[in-house]
Amino acid sequence: MKKFFAMLMIVAMMFAIAIPMSAEISPKPQPEVDTEVIPEAGGAVTEKDNGDGTVTLTVNPNKGYDFIKWVITGEYELVSGKLTDTTITIRPTTDVKAQAQVKVQSTTTPTPPVVKPGTSSPSTGVAPVMMAVAFVASMAGAGYSFKKSSK
Repeated sequence: MKKFFAMLMIVAMMFAIAIPMSAEISPKPQPEVDTEVIPEAGGAVTEKDNGDGTVTLTVNPNKGYDFIKWVITGEYELVSGKLTDTTITIRPTTDVKAQAQVKVQSTTTPTPPVVKPGTSSPSTGVAPVMMAVAFVASMAGAGYSFKKSSK
């Protein structure tokens, strides 16, 4: 009876060890990447799962919008690119939210400087006239001094 009980214990231990070894190990789920464009009307983001734990994100701004930068919340590694590039590759370690920030292109044109009649450059007041008067007076004074010293 003791031998039977000992054999039964050995068989039970073998099953106890073998069952966990034969169980399938479930793969760790891939972190999710949620994307959006801010403002929403500014374009679209495409994501490509590279199959190696990395995700490539590309922003395509709509006409009239310029891309500024990526703002990513969550834990990740930047594999390639800079947060100011339109295409980057990240390796998320937790769920992340990637926002592509865009802005409306400027539609205003710079106003040219005002040129007063009779001048060749923009004027901001009396200073150019005073400089011209001072120049003429100094040239007249220099001419007078030169003529007087020649005699």
